[in-house]
Amino acid sequence: MSPSAPRQSRAFDWALWRAPVTGVAIVLLLGLGAAVLRGQWQLSKTTIEETDAQDFGIFYASVRNAVSGKGLYAPLPPRRLARHYTGQLNLNLPHTNLFFLPLAFLSPRQGLAAWAIASLLVFAWSSWASLRALRWRLPLVGWIALVVYLLAWGPAAAFSLTLQLSFLLMGPVTASWLAAREGRSVAAGAWLGLAASAKPFLLLVVVYLALRRDARALRAFAVVSLLFVLAGLVVFGPQSYVDWLTQLPRVAWASHYMNASLGGLVERLFGHPYYATVSGAGWVRFTLLPMVSFAIAVITLRAAVRLPRSAVGVDHAWAVVLLASILLSPLGWVYYLWIALWPVAATIGHQQPWRHPSARDWWLVPGLCGWLWYRRMAAWGQPSPLATAAFASMYFWALLLLWWWCLGSRALDSRRSEVETGFR
Repeated sequence: MSPSAPRQSRAFDWALWRAPVTGVAIVLLLGLGAAVLRGQWQLSKTTIEETDAQDFGIFYASVRNAVSGKGLYAPLPPRRLARHYTGQLNLNLPHTNLFFLPLAFLSPRQGLAAWAIASLLVFAWSSWASLRALRWRLPLVGWIALVVYLLAWGPAAAFSLTLQLSFLLMGPVTASWLAAREGRSVAAGAWLGLAASAKPFLLLVVVYLALRRDARALRAFAVVSLLFVLAGLVVFGPQSYVDWLTQLPRVAWASHYMNASLGGLVERLFGHPYYATVSGAGWVRFTLLPMVSFAIAVITLRAAVRLPRSAVGVDHAWAVVLLASILLSPLGWVYYLWIALWPVAATIGHQQPWRHPSARDWWLVPGLCGWLWYRRMAAWGQPSPLATAAFASMYFWALLLLWWWCLGSRALDSRRSEVETGFR
């Protein structure tokens, strides 16, 4: 027997251990996923039964008022457990409420069921279309881990808490991104027109298209946006837009922990006292915040415009711009991160930072783990401004680090084939 034989026999044979280790991992992930899913179900049940379906309840009541002639933004009656609410204003633009208008002719239970089913169907289509375009091939344990993460991260809990329109918004944004990566400018602009006119913080993507001189996309965007706004004017009337503007100064919950934007951080530290604040620094809200926001916008657009016009470059650009849009929005709620899910995932898949991680790639770890923060953790260390900046603002830091990583991640050569990129 050769001297190397004992060493070889003692060597760890991964091929022998792969099946049992993978099996244990799958069982653990399935157990964790079931527990998280049960928690999300309980959270949704609490939202429906104790808080009148939270944000969805506001939107539903608003369109019911409009149908009955009271006005889209007429005062809403008090709800059962008012202490759970951050506010009771419908901040959607009048034409955005067209999404909810058909539900006004259904009972509250029927309307909620239709809304939930439609939201999940749009999410399912967005995910299927994205994964089909990216052509990912993950092992079973990888797919299960991805699903468990998406069940457990903050945007999932935010949807369970609010029943917002984040999934419906995800549909046109995803369709626009997929059209852009395929070079279909008219379709990209049209879908973006639907999304950005509903949620104006997405206008940063329009600026990106303008800097890329994509005239066809801009024309399609303008036509669809105009038609959408005109539909809102016809259905709800010009006065509804005036009413929408007059209620904006009444917003007093921008400092909520689910506001992941830069403005949310500033409001938590210097604005309305949900948490311990810093006094005597109101100038930050009106001077420093606009300056930093402008700098972030310039840095984002400069990086996005310089990327190649390949599918990989478009994935990277959209990831950066969408994250910056949420970061710069005054109300960058966590549930909006769903719209950036697949462009960001595509960028991570293209870059594959786990293979040869650089020092910068390690910022991706807190950028992803920070979304697993739980709402009660936001109150850790209170009252303390330092705890407000850290624990109550964890979603902001996660968003900032994710944007920072996507901003500086290595742009792949546009000549590389799609088969060579992504998860394989």
